Amino acid sequence: MDYYIVGRIVNTHGIRGEVRVLADTDFADERFVRGNKLYIFNKNELVEQVEIEQVRLHKNFYLLTFKGKHNINQVEAFKQMVLKIDATQQKPLDDGFYHHQIIGLRAVDEQGQEVGMVKDIFNSGATDIWTIKRKGDKDIMVPYIDEYVGDVDLEAGTVVLKKYQDFI
Repeated sequence: MDYYIVGRIVNTHGIRGEVRVLADTDFADERFVRGNKLYIFNKNELVEQVEIEQVRLHKNFYLLTFKGKHNINQVEAFKQMVLKIDATQQKPLDDGFYHHQIIGLRAVDEQGQEVGMVKDIFNSGATDIWTIKRKGDKDIMVPYIDEYVGDVDLEAGTVVLKKYQDFI
């Protein structure tokens, strides 16, 4: 089964079993809801499935309490682990793409010549930045805006880059 990261447990909070979570999803208000099930991973290893019992916001973090975990000693080991959902919990997007759909696509120029591969995506605040791994060359970072990114074809496994030379 495929799993997708929705947050990172950065610390515990208090002594009553709350964990401090930094959201890593555009849908935090949908993901971190009482009754939702999440999977805790340490690196790539599934540690435990948990159910959210309580949620509250505190200083740009989500404070979560998991069902049956009401003591700091029960959640201490989760620090620095990631929270994921499984593929069945992922809703289709009306417009746009999930990062995992883009990472790994071949990046080509407007003439179809291979430029590299989408290695990573991160958000700069204003827009997503795509890291393109080029064969035998330095990686380039391209902002995901119409001026630089053209057609994304998931079926063909390609993304068209325009004026990518601006970033070499």
